[in-house]
Amino acid sequence: MGAINFIEVVRGCDSPEDAYKEAVQQALYDCGHDPYNGTISTTRGFKFLGEIEKNDVEDYIDQHTDDFDKWEACGCIKSEKDYIFFGWAAC
Repeated sequence: MGAINFIEVVRGCDSPEDAYKEAVQQALYDCGHDPYNGTISTTRGFKFLGEIEKNDVEDYIDQHTDDFDKWEACGCIKSEKDYIFFGWAAC
């Protein structure tokens, strides 16, 4: 099987842990429990990388997506009130 990169933005959560749980639950609801569904639900947690200015988010994600592997943790940054998860998902 392969891998696909993803970006998932979660708003309105108090912590990255709550945001990750919400993103995974929504992915499971939308795409099912298939371990190759190509969503954040195939990752094993996240690594919080800090807060990034809104104007720098796209470049930061482009530069760091390959730091993560499918089946492992994804990256997480905060920008303003958003938690943004990114990395590779199994598909």
